[in-house]
Amino acid sequence: MVESIIENERVAGQVQMIALKLLVKAPENVRKLLPKSGNTDLEASIAAVGLLQNLVVYPETDTNGEATGKYAVTAGERRRATLVNLAKAKKLKKDEPIPCRVCSQEEAIELSLAENTQRQNMHPVDQFAAFVALIDGQGRSIADTAARFGVSERIVRQRIKLGRLSPTLLAVLRADEMSLEQAAALAISDDHAAQEQAWFETQSWQREPHQIRSRLTTAYLPLTDGRIKLVGLDTYKASGGGVLADLFDEHRSFATDLDLLDRLVREKLDAVAVEVSSEGWAWVEIIPSRDLDRDAYRRIHPRPIELSVEDDARLEALSAAYDDIAEQGDGLTDEQEAQLAEIEAETDAINARGFRYDSEEQSRAGALVLLGYGDSPYRIERGLVRQADEPAEGAESEAAPKQAVAGGTKPLSSALIRELTAQRTAALRVELGRNPRIGLIAATHALALWAVYGALLHSAPTCLNLEYSEEILRTHDKGIGDAPAFSAFEADRAMWRERLPARGEDLWSWLRDQSDETMLALLAFSIAEAVDAVQGPNTGAAKLAHMNALATALDFDMGKWWAPNAGNYFGRVPKDKILEAVRDGVSPQAADNLRTLKKADMADAAAERLGGTGWLPEILRTAKPAEAAQNLPVAAE
Repeated sequence: MVESIIENERVAGQVQMIALKLLVKAPENVRKLLPKSGNTDLEASIAAVGLLQNLVVYPETDTNGEATGKYAVTAGERRRATLVNLAKAKKLKKDEPIPCRVCSQEEAIELSLAENTQRQNMHPVDQFAAFVALIDGQGRSIADTAARFGVSERIVRQRIKLGRLSPTLLAVLRADEMSLEQAAALAISDDHAAQEQAWFETQSWQREPHQIRSRLTTAYLPLTDGRIKLVGLDTYKASGGGVLADLFDEHRSFATDLDLLDRLVREKLDAVAVEVSSEGWAWVEIIPSRDLDRDAYRRIHPRPIELSVEDDARLEALSAAYDDIAEQGDGLTDEQEAQLAEIEAETDAINARGFRYDSEEQSRAGALVLLGYGDSPYRIERGLVRQADEPAEGAESEAAPKQAVAGGTKPLSSALIRELTAQRTAALRVELGRNPRIGLIAATHALALWAVYGALLHSAPTCLNLEYSEEILRTHDKGIGDAPAFSAFEADRAMWRERLPARGEDLWSWLRDQSDETMLALLAFSIAEAVDAVQGPNTGAAKLAHMNALATALDFDMGKWWAPNAGNYFGRVPKDKILEAVRDGVSPQAADNLRTLKKADMADAAAERLGGTGWLPEILRTAKPAEAAQNLPVAAE
């Protein structure tokens, strides 16, 4: 077998690596038409394992007999055409080096005819086995074998890798019951048992190359993972970490020692945590992942403070120095680029001193060091207060609305609070969407906080979240779709869909022809869907205060959109809470008349007696204007 493959490679001339873009079809090639079925199979084969057979070419000349610098392909035109198609599909470079046997033009017709009529191509499995025999049996090196057959060392390694597949799977490949791409995917592992399991213990529709590769690498981690970026691939390897490289895709490799990697990640994050600890936090912890349970913390934020006279002067000097360099235009030297980077870094450091955490708040807050995103290997989440470290109940902020506990009754459950405030959010959206003036004020307020007070991004006192849609309400109240407020908002949406152009691409032109009144109305509706007044255990006081201020500005009355009944409220609260509602909304006598009833009967009776009174639980009531204005925080003091 080894001798046969060697003989098949002994065509006239020497093997040269010639750029694909320099290869053209020879007029002497006897194959004038390519198969009508196309080159799909050949493309897949070349993409998976490279070119299995060299092309035969001769130097092309022009009509004057001068060399053009290109080479005419006399044997292998179908392969050349396939390579060109792969280059057009960006799967190969246009100047990809292709192994070619260079012959004289006189030999062209004979070689082309022999190629297409006499030669029977080796089965790929035979060729893979021959390469394995050369390396394992005869002890030849990868480099020598590559030079001998005019291919790259990577191609040799690929063929050896395929030749070392499980013999059982090679038999499947030889029987043409497996594609070369599938074989290449199986070769990601050297474990024959794992290879066979990935093939035989799956259905045919589960044998796509990416599915096979995924099953065989499930215990490993791609080198593109953020943990590798944090530690550094060189550091991981120097520490003894193994790497599994995919010979058929140079961009796909895996780290195999995950315990080692986890230890290195923790060491790296611990080093960062030590630096953060010097900032004065009550605690600093690391999380070797990107996940942060934001509901488990309340966040505090720094407040702006005046910079020192020295810092102000330095900022002015840095700004002037930056302008002097930047005004020199394009073509800055590396040294100048480095100077600009240093100026920017120092400017950022000084500006950061313009914000400071309240010492009392910081004394019970901490920071987390986690994996980062994008180009940042790690990130630091500062100013987090754990629920266990919250101040005592009597010390909470006056700005935060408190639940009534009249008569010593228990507060509402968290689930009920979320449902009730989801209903309120839906109704607020309707009314804000119908009030352009307030919508414009709300939007301007929210956007200005982001644009002008960027450092207070997370503490912006607003209940508008422009990244949320109405779908968030369904996660808190599954029945929200049946609510009158929800239906009203959807009706408004349908109205706008009728008025606006059918295609989003036409909206800009349409808006240019509309009146300010129409645009303000559309803006108010668009802003309205950003309202998020749903309350949870960690909802900040600033957000709640802003929600009340917004409701007050709208002269909002939740009683127009919601009324308590046994299903949505009274059946969900204790009996003493029901009696409290009747006492508050009707009279003490009416509450006393219900005292001996069972819970279900009491809930129905309370709904009947409070019907039409406009009574609402305190959590759904709108604060008085003076109180709402007093509780609305400002961006900076």
